[in-house]
Amino acid sequence: MLTRKEKETSVKEIREIWDASKGMIVIDSQKLEAGAISELRKQCREAGVKLKVFKNTLVKLALKDLEIEGIDKQLKGPTATAFAMEEMPAAAKVFSEFKKDYPKKLIIKGGVMEGKVFDENGVKQLASIPPREVLLGMVASAFNGPIVKFARVLQANITGIARVLDAVREKKEKAA
Repeated sequence: MLTRKEKETSVKEIREIWDASKGMIVIDSQKLEAGAISELRKQCREAGVKLKVFKNTLVKLALKDLEIEGIDKQLKGPTATAFAMEEMPAAAKVFSEFKKDYPKKLIIKGGVMEGKVFDENGVKQLASIPPREVLLGMVASAFNGPIVKFARVLQANITGIARVLDAVREKKEKAA
């Protein structure tokens, strides 16, 4: 049993981690063997995910203080919380990919991002989002396309003017 002071410390820790994170994913990894859990923790560290186990009631208390509601049904039974410290899609991808190797042993319960609670399907959708660098490249490409087209149009107009001037010059040379 945790003492009241230990509980308060845990709730404070959850709040601090939450404040520094982009979101949270809730999983049940109890059926995983020790080797698999070690591998999952390694992949989490590489993706900037802090995987912690807290008592469900303490997580509920911390999230209630943060005015996040609707996560109660996901915080039942054995639960581990994964806080995405860098990118939420990267965290979701770790668990979605890991679940492919351990479909019956890893249970993705859902998560919270920007105050919105979502289920396992929400985690899968997050996992399908490309990495930040790819998204930035797509945005840059989208901005670059119209600029390139505009430059081609301007170049075509200048080329057309040059041809007209050249034709006028040739006509004057023939007339003279």
